[in-house]
Amino acid sequence: IAVFLSVLDVHVNRVPVAGRVTDHFVEEGGYANAMTAAAEHNVAAYTVLETPDHHRVVVAQRTGLIARRIVQRAPIGALLAKGERFGLIRFGSRTDVYLPADKAEALVAPGDRVSGGSTVIARLR
Repeated sequence: IAVFLSVLDVHVNRVPVAGRVTDHFVEEGGYANAMTAAAEHNVAAYTVLETPDHHRVVVAQRTGLIARRIVQRAPIGALLAKGERFGLIRFGSRTDVYLPADKAEALVAPGDRVSGGSTVIARLR
C-alpha cells in the first residue's frame, strides 16, 4: 500500500501495526516524483517490524522529487505501538507499507485519502 504525501500534507510517519523493530536499512536511489511508479526506485529507508503474532510488516519511507531527507527515529529492538510516530519525510514524498499478502486484507483503494493515526489501511488475519 503506497501513500503519497503532497507538499501540503503532514509528513509524520506512524507505525501501522504494534511490534518490535527488527531491522532498519537505507537503499540508495533517485528522486522521481513520488506519485509515479518510478518512485519505487527512489532513496528509501526501510523499517522492518515483527508483530506479536510473528507477522513481518515493512514500512518504506521514500524520497520524492522535492523531498530529500528521511528521518527514522525507531532503533532496532524498540517496541512500538500501533499509530505511534516513528519518523518523518521532509516535503512531498511517499510511504509504502508491505504486508504479508496471504495474511492481509487492504481496506483502502487507489485514490482514497487517508489520515495518519486514524485511517485503517489494512487488516492482518
